[in-house]
Parts: sequence; structure tokens; C-alpha cells
Amino acid sequence: MEEDLDFSQNSEIDATESTTLYKLASDAMEDYIEIYLGLSKQSNGFSNIQNLDLTSRNSRIVVIHGLSLELAPDTSTSEEVKREAERMLAVNFDTESAITAGVYEKMRFFANSLVDNLFNISINFNTSAYGCFN
Repeated sequence: MEEDLDFSQNSEIDATESTTLYKLASDAMEDYIEIYLGLSKQSNGFSNIQNLDLTSRNSRIVVIHGLSLELAPDTSTSEEVKREAERMLAVNFDTESAITAGVYEKMRFFANSLVDNLFNISINFNTSAYGCFN
């Protein structure tokens, strides 16, 4: 299956790299669309859940959010996700939720790294020295 994309808090996201949120989101969207299409092909349009390879966290994110399962991708096993997905087969698979969950997660971690970076470079910044907030 696909290589596991590391969008977790342990992921190396460098906020000092020259990138935009648009580019970050576009790249993540392409990655998750590829994951979604691969899973759809494996399972004949999500009709045969047992065929899914859910060893990747990102694959579990797609299935969990696509079927609105009450599971966490970090703590749920492949078998747990498959079992719950089988129970929810009558529910329409929400493609938008399946893909955007991972995109939003990656953007959130990137935004947090920007805030952390801003905090680190402004620790000794004194606004009164520049006439601000007098």
C-alpha cells in the first residue's frame, strides 16, 4: 500500500521553510486522495472492507472519518477498524470527510509549529522599546 505519511506531532515540520498553507494543503490533499483511491480499489468501492490494508495510520484515518466511526486512528487496530466499518456499511461513505480529516490534521500541526517558532524568536521582544502599547 502507500507509504505511511507522518503527519503526527512527532513529524518533522519546519515552520521556517518557505511554504504556504495553500501548498501544504494541496500536497496533503493529493496524498490523501491517492490513499482514498487505493483503499477504494482494494475494497471494490468500500463494499468489501475485509480486503483493506489498514496497517497505515493514514489509511485508518480515511476509513474512520469516511464512515464517522467512533475510533481513534492512533489507538485502533486494523481489525477494530474493519469490524466497526463492517457494521457501518449501510452508511454512505463520506469522501470529503475521509480526505479532509488528514489534511486538516497536517495543517494544524504546521500552524502549531509556526506559533511555536514565533514564540521562540520573540521571547525577549519588548514592545515598549518600540513605542507599542504605551
